[in-house]
Amino acid sequence: METLPKYTQKNQQERIGVFTVGLILTELGFIFREFSNSDVGIDGVIEYVNSAGQATGKIAAVQIKSGDSYLYGGETDNNNWTFYPEDKHKKYWEIYAIPVILLVYSPSRDKVYFIDVRHYFKINGLGNVKIPKENILDTTTKSKVFETVGNSDESFLDIKSVFNIMVESHCKSPSFNLSYLDLFLQGLTNICQQVYFDMSVAMDIVECRSPFIAGGDKEYNFIYEYVRFLVKQNLAEIDFGECLIEWNDRKLVPRFLAALTHRGKALLAQVKYVENKYSEIMPETTLVQERLIQLVFDSYAGLRIKKSQEIQKKYRMELQNKNAST
Repeated sequence: METLPKYTQKNQQERIGVFTVGLILTELGFIFREFSNSDVGIDGVIEYVNSAGQATGKIAAVQIKSGDSYLYGGETDNNNWTFYPEDKHKKYWEIYAIPVILLVYSPSRDKVYFIDVRHYFKINGLGNVKIPKENILDTTTKSKVFETVGNSDESFLDIKSVFNIMVESHCKSPSFNLSYLDLFLQGLTNICQQVYFDMSVAMDIVECRSPFIAGGDKEYNFIYEYVRFLVKQNLAEIDFGECLIEWNDRKLVPRFLAALTHRGKALLAQVKYVENKYSEIMPETTLVQERLIQLVFDSYAGLRIKKSQEIQKKYRMELQNKNAST
C-alpha cells in the first residue's frame, strides 16, 4: 500500500476554526488577512474599517485556536474560561509590536471567544489567560474587539474640521477653562514633532486662566475624550491600550509622549494658517512652539545616583574576584 500524506482530524478542526473565525470577522466588518506561515504564534492580522467604509490602518494580530480542549475552568468559574498558553507564545505575544487578539473556537458550543492577550499580560503578567465568557465574537461588535486598540467608527475628518472640533470642544467650567486645542498646543515638544500629555499640562492651562481650580468627573471625562479624539482622528501614535490601563486599572490620568502623524503635522499647518488671520494678537509669540520636558531632580534622585555608584563599584569588585579565581 502506498504511503500518502495524511490529513488528520486535528488538521480539519484547525481549518474549521480559521474559516469560522474568518467568516465572523468579515461579517463584523474587519479586513482579515491570514498568514500563509503561522507557526510562530500569529495566524494573521485584522484591520479596522470605519462606518464610512474607510480602511483605517488600525490593525491587530490574531492567534486562532480551535477546540474545546483550549478552554478550562468553566465549571468552577461562572465568568471566565482559562486558557493555558505555551511559555514561548506568552513571551512572543507580550513583545509583539501590535495588539494580539486571541480567538478560541469552541466546536461544541459553536462560539468563538476573544481577548486582547497582549493587553491582558501587561496588566496581569505572563500567566494563564482568563477569557471572559461574555466575550463572544459571534454576538459582539467590532468596536468591542478593538476596544484596547483605539477603535473608532467615525471617519477621518478633513483637517479644517478637526481644528474646528478642537476649538469647539471646550470645558466651560470657570475653574477648568480649556479646550482640546489648548491641550494639544501646550503638549507640543521636541521641535513640535511630538505631543506630550499628563495632568500637569491641563493644570498649567487652567492655573494660567483662573486662581480657582476644581476638577471632578466632568473634567476627568473631558480629559479622557481629548485623548480618545487624538486616537480616533489619528493625530499622534498613541498606545491607547496603555492609556486604558492607567484609567481603568490604576485610576490615574495617563502620561504619554507620542510622535505626531502626518495628520497631526497637517493640524499644525492649519493652526499657523488661522493664527496668521489674527496676526495683530500678541505678535511676539507663536502658537506652534515646543515646550521643554525635564525630569525633576530632587534629593531622592541624588541618593539613588550615589547608591547606584556604590552598588556598581561593589559588583565590579565581586566580578574581578570571581574572574581572578577561575
